[in-house]
Amino acid sequence: MIKATVSKSIGMPDLPPTSLATIHHLGYVVTDLAAAARQWHDIGGVGPFLALEHVPFDEITSDGAPAVYDHTASFAACGSLFFELQLVHNAEPQSMREHFRADGLARLNHVSYAVDDAAAESARLAALGMPAMVRARWGDLNIVLHDAPALGFAVEIHQDSDFLRGFFQQVRQASEDWDGKDLIHFLPG
Repeated sequence: MIKATVSKSIGMPDLPPTSLATIHHLGYVVTDLAAAARQWHDIGGVGPFLALEHVPFDEITSDGAPAVYDHTASFAACGSLFFELQLVHNAEPQSMREHFRADGLARLNHVSYAVDDAAAESARLAALGMPAMVRARWGDLNIVLHDAPALGFAVEIHQDSDFLRGFFQQVRQASEDWDGKDLIHFLPG
């Protein structure tokens, strides 16, 4: 097994079978979506970004209580990874505002993983001292954001689903078909 061989060769223990092995996307909070997209494109050729304005969550909680997270999420493919730029319009309660603040800088907010059993993975992370701080649902999309201050960013868990795979296939296809115009494409809500 390559994973075990590599981890042993660099002195790391084997990863448990439910552990996170492949990063799905990196999420950044930005204060200016157009400027951030332009920087990602100019520096790394990333684009286009497919954007969802005011993501309409069916349900969102923070620390188990109802919460507000109004944001525009935009996604682009680059190699095997996806990038998310989040422009936050409103976040409540205060703990969410603090977590999703940008302070004028684009900053890494979360590292995201798509897993087969999100409930088991979420429980495993909580047992490791990374409690779930935000849970969100939008149709078939289920997200759990875990607080991981020792890492400097949150860990986001997505339940793997046809919807998730289909959406990110659309993002990848957009990058393959892109003519270099219209860096941000706003999707119908």
